[in-house]
Amino acid sequence: MFNESGHHNIFTSSYPVFIFLEEIKNFKKEVPKGTKKKFEPPSVDDVRTYCQERGNGIDPEYFVDFYKAKDWMIGKNKMKDWKAAVRTWERAERRAPEQKTDKINKGMMRSNYGDMAELEKQLLSN
Repeated sequence: MFNESGHHNIFTSSYPVFIFLEEIKNFKKEVPKGTKKKFEPPSVDDVRTYCQERGNGIDPEYFVDFYKAKDWMIGKNKMKDWKAAVRTWERAERRAPEQKTDKINKGMMRSNYGDMAELEKQLLSN
């Protein structure tokens, strides 16, 4: 059941395939100690340069202050890639005008007294 290199051949034996699959799932790519790069927070100038390259209009001081206040955490996880965070902010900025307009329009038509459009109809009908 073993081939000439000493490996167990699962296709010609009764060795359960699911064990082989579990071994694959549990396999972790080991990174030698000292080679993994530690996250270094960017300076305002780093963020400014990156944002200018991308032409995204994000305020670099606001970005750095925002994450500095959160100790460079995203949720419960330490930030790994600040450039990816900038790109996420870009996507949010592109979606934001539509969402803000919707909220403003809905807010203008409502008050603590209910639906203002309905009130306007009632007032105009009198």
